[in-house]
Amino acid sequence: MTDSPAQPGSDRPRDLAIGQLALNQPGGGQTRDWYRRGLGLLPSGASLFAGPPAAKVNGLPLPLFTARWLVDGRDWVQIELFHFLRPRSKPPPSDGTAADHGYRRAGFHVRDLDATLARLADRGSAPQGPLLGQSPERRACVRDPGGSWIELMEADPLAGDEPGEERPGVAATLRSVTISVADLDRAARSWVEGIGLAEAGTELHSAEDEALWGLAGAQRRTLTLDGGGILIELVEYERPRGRPPPAGHRICDQGIMNVAFVARDRATFDRTFERWVERGLRPTSPTPLEVGIFRVMYFDLPTGENVELLYPRRWAWRLTGFRPASGGRRSPR
Repeated sequence: MTDSPAQPGSDRPRDLAIGQLALNQPGGGQTRDWYRRGLGLLPSGASLFAGPPAAKVNGLPLPLFTARWLVDGRDWVQIELFHFLRPRSKPPPSDGTAADHGYRRAGFHVRDLDATLARLADRGSAPQGPLLGQSPERRACVRDPGGSWIELMEADPLAGDEPGEERPGVAATLRSVTISVADLDRAARSWVEGIGLAEAGTELHSAEDEALWGLAGAQRRTLTLDGGGILIELVEYERPRGRPPPAGHRICDQGIMNVAFVARDRATFDRTFERWVERGLRPTSPTPLEVGIFRVMYFDLPTGENVELLYPRRWAWRLTGFRPASGGRRSPR
């Protein structure tokens, strides 16, 4: 078996695309309820991870954590909610802003913006800024229980560019992930020359949109990349300047942890692993973790972001959270 041809303008195989967003969240049922009944995703299972296999992937000492999965409107995409029992997650800084460095926002296309905002308000998440735009192209931004900024988009920024939603009754679909970086040119080299993404043919945000997450009047440079149905937006804030993660920050701290590039076959996974290592991405361990139902490893980019490479075998999707637990297809009421 050989790698699929690369997308035009990139060397990302067609059988490799962003298929997972992982977030570290507080304990309790409110987080899953927020994403399930508030945002409108479908539950797709849960698991407990611990010991040497987990440490091989995330590099943490004696890790113990739960994972709860949800799926959105597309096949091959999941939202992964981690809760760390050991080591304990730190909450985000109380004075943190959307300009601080690291994964900062996730953007979802929602079917009914007003209904989504009402459900999230009932769960304590009011918009962080104004409601911008005119229907049917309005946008808003809220914060989830772990402190991450979640953008809600009435219009699909990838409408017509990607296959139609495969679960048409699901209320929300992940469309973008935004990363605040210290140096846009250096970050672009990591994501384009290192990972192999190409520039997207669309601008995700205008300067006016910065008011959505409390940064009205911000001066910034941006680059939007094609992750295969999910956009990666790199932003260098020039005013206000973004701040690096606080001292002692670890991958288990609350907020967005990483995105995963999901391979559809073993050959694509293995060749991508080798290519990323050759290009300076640093895996947590020199060889992938293989557990039968999936093959996985985390990588650190030279610019500090963490990404996951994952091959979930399709016959085991119910075990790895890529298939709805109940087969449901309806939006929340």
